[in-house]
Amino acid sequence: MNQINADIKEIGKIAGIDEIVEIKELRGAKTIINKLPKYKKITTHTGRRTGATLLYMAGASPLDIMKITGHTTEKSLLTYIKISEEETASRLIDNPFFSGSL
Repeated sequence: MNQINADIKEIGKIAGIDEIVEIKELRGAKTIINKLPKYKKITTHTGRRTGATLLYMAGASPLDIMKITGHTTEKSLLTYIKISEEETASRLIDNPFFSGSL
């Protein structure tokens, strides 16, 4: 593990991000379930994906987000960010199309 990811994990531990999570791993035909504190799974990639998702939820243009993340297509960016159906509804609730303001 590189030093920056080790440091991020330590910061997560100090910040109390210690909820126990289950990590499923397939080994052949077996599913292995490991339980560990959430901070042990935080990496620079977690920050990149979270940042992209939060920017999108805040209304930033996908093209602007792509310039930050390095994605080359909007399709790859939209696959990368994690938006639930509820988050999509929340994002659209104030849209003039749905509020009758058009």
